[in-house]
Amino acid sequence: MKPAGPSPVVTIDVAHPPMSSDQAERALEEILRKATLSEGTRVIRVIHGYGSGGKGGTLKTTVRNWAYRKRDKLELVLPGEDYSPFLPAMQELFKSIEGLGLVDLSDTNEGMTLLILR
Repeated sequence: MKPAGPSPVVTIDVAHPPMSSDQAERALEEILRKATLSEGTRVIRVIHGYGSGGKGGTLKTTVRNWAYRKRDKLELVLPGEDYSPFLPAMQELFKSIEGLGLVDLSDTNEGMTLLILR
């Protein structure tokens, strides 16, 4: 049973409707700021899409480059295509975050990136 209170996961969708790279970075800055001020938020799920060619688009690249620059504030950056509940880092995450469950994170998805806060 999931405890009452705020979810440990917040989601931002920069792909629907698509934002420009600058807009996406500003939105990411804002959600990171809010998440770090929140006592319960530990994961930011970023929906960026995977590009019309299916190989990754501008927003996917923008999000991941932004996350790299913010690595001092992030414990883990997990590309959606690498997500698995069997991944040791994810198993540790589930143990360390009260109320976090598989339903919060979805399945493998090339159109998203998970940002785990320090």
